[in-house]
Amino acid sequence: NQSGISTRVRFTAPSDRVFVVGSRVSVRDAATGDEVGGFPLTFKRYAVLNTADVSPDGRWVAVRGADGMQVYDATDGRVVTETGERGYGYGYALRFTPDGSRLMVGLYGGARCVDF
Repeated sequence: NQSGISTRVRFTAPSDRVFVVGSRVSVRDAATGDEVGGFPLTFKRYAVLNTADVSPDGRWVAVRGADGMQVYDATDGRVVTETGERGYGYGYALRFTPDGSRLMVGLYGGARCVDF
């Protein structure tokens, strides 16, 4: 049972890859549906996924849940940044800028930006 996991599907900008984000990230070829990569998500305390986004070039996968926010390198599944700061775990606003250099995170009472 994955009751705390809200599966998300995201496309890269040229729509050649589809990212299915649930308890793991499955990277699929958009034309065939074949899996071409993937990696598990790491949950520290709670297996909860509220939202996810993929950078337009497909390089970064950002997820947000009860444990906070993590950004993964999509090529090897390595966590490149994470925060468990109060407010980062709750809410659903999470979006990369069109050039993929920044991640906007909606927080209670405002927003923050993470640079890459």
